[in-house]
Amino acid sequence: MDKHGLSNGWQGSGGDAGGGGDEHSFSGSISAPSFSFGSDSSNSSGTGVSTVTTAGAGGRTSNSTPESSEEETVDGSSKDLPAAMQLLDGMAVSGTGCNRSTRCIASDTCPPHGAVFICGRRREMEDAVAVVPSFMTVPCGTVGGCECKGATLPSSDVGMSTLHFFGVYDGHGGPQVAGFCKEQMHRVLEEEFSGVLPGMGDRELEAHLQRAMVASFLKVDAQVGGFLEGNLSPSASPFIAPETVGSTAVVAVLGPNRIIVANCGDSRAVLSRGGRAIPLSVDHKPDREDELARVEAAGGRVFFWNGYRVLGVLAMSRAIGDRYLKPFIIPEPDVTCTERSSEDECLILASDGLWDVLTNEVACDIARKCLVRHRARQGGESAADMAAGLLTKVAIAKGSTDNISVVVVDLSSSLRR
Repeated sequence: MDKHGLSNGWQGSGGDAGGGGDEHSFSGSISAPSFSFGSDSSNSSGTGVSTVTTAGAGGRTSNSTPESSEEETVDGSSKDLPAAMQLLDGMAVSGTGCNRSTRCIASDTCPPHGAVFICGRRREMEDAVAVVPSFMTVPCGTVGGCECKGATLPSSDVGMSTLHFFGVYDGHGGPQVAGFCKEQMHRVLEEEFSGVLPGMGDRELEAHLQRAMVASFLKVDAQVGGFLEGNLSPSASPFIAPETVGSTAVVAVLGPNRIIVANCGDSRAVLSRGGRAIPLSVDHKPDREDELARVEAAGGRVFFWNGYRVLGVLAMSRAIGDRYLKPFIIPEPDVTCTERSSEDECLILASDGLWDVLTNEVACDIARKCLVRHRARQGGESAADMAAGLLTKVAIAKGSTDNISVVVVDLSSSLRR
C-alpha cells in the first residue's frame, strides 16, 4: 500500500502528529560515513576566546569572555603550580564550558537550530520531531564532551560539558510509535549514558557509547511492545501502539567536540562540512546487500512491490515497533561518532519525505546558502528556521508525496572564534 493524501498543513516545532499508512521510499546510493573515536583533530582555542550563548532556535546571543587564570608569583618570578592545580588551570566551572585549556571546536551552548514538519501530500501526519537543548551533562573529556586538561581528575573535580539532543521519527501505520519516541528516547538515552567516567580510554568510550545508544533503542522498542526490561514478558500496561505501527529513528547528540548519531530506518543525518555533504548515517533498506542477507537469514523475504519491501509490506529493514514483522524488522541502530571541525557548517536530520526527492549534496547546498544569507537578520525567524522551511518547500516542489520533517542545526554559529 502506498502513501497518499491531499492535505498539506504546516506545523511548528513541538506539534503532535496523527494518522496511518504504509511506508515506502526511493533511496539513492550514498557512501558510508567515516568516523573515529578519540582522534585529536580539533583546533586549539586561544586565551580569552568569546563564547556564544544561544537561547534555542532564533534566540538572542550574548558574548562573554572567560577570565584568564593567573599563576602564582614569588618576588616577581613565575612559580610552578602544584600538579593538581596545573590540571585545574583554565578548567570550566560546571555547566559553563571550558576556556583556554581545551581542544574544543565549539561552545557547549546549544547552537541555533530550526525544525519544520509538514503533512505534505499525505492525508495524515505520522512524523514527530524532538529538540532538547541541554538534555544532559557529562564530565569534560568523555563521550561528546570537551577535552580539557582536567579530564583525568576524579569526577568530582572535573568540569562538565553540556550535550544537546535532536531527533526525527518517521512513523508508519499510525503516529503512536513516533510520538512515543519523541517523548521518551532522550530520557532513556540519558539514563543509559550514566556510568561515563573521566579518564576513560578511547576504546572504553567507544564501547560505552555503542552500548548506550543500542540499549536505548532496544529499551524504547521493548516499551512500545509492552515488554518488561530483561525477561521480555508482557507487562500489565497496555501496548503503546498496535502491532502494525512503527517508526524510524535518527538522533544526534551534539557536544562541543563530537557529533554522535544513531540511526534505525531510512531517515537520515547529513553534515555539511567545507562545502561537502558527509552522510552520518546509511539508510536501512531491504535491498541493501547486508540487510537483505540478515532478513533472509532470519527466515524472511524481500519482495518488490512498488519498491523493495520486507514481506512485501515495509520499505525499510529496521524500525522501532512493527511487532508483526519481527524478527525480520529489528530496532538496533547503527552508531557513528564524528569529530567536529572548524569547517562544519550545518547538520541536517530529516525523514525520507525530504531524501526521496533531494540528494545529500543538494540539501546541504540549499541549507548552507540559506544560512549564510540570513544569519545577520535581526529578530523574526532565525536563519536555521528559514533553512528548514526552505528545504521542506523545495521537497514539495520536487514532488514529495510523504510527510516531511527537517531539523537544521547551524554549527558554524557555535564555533569558538
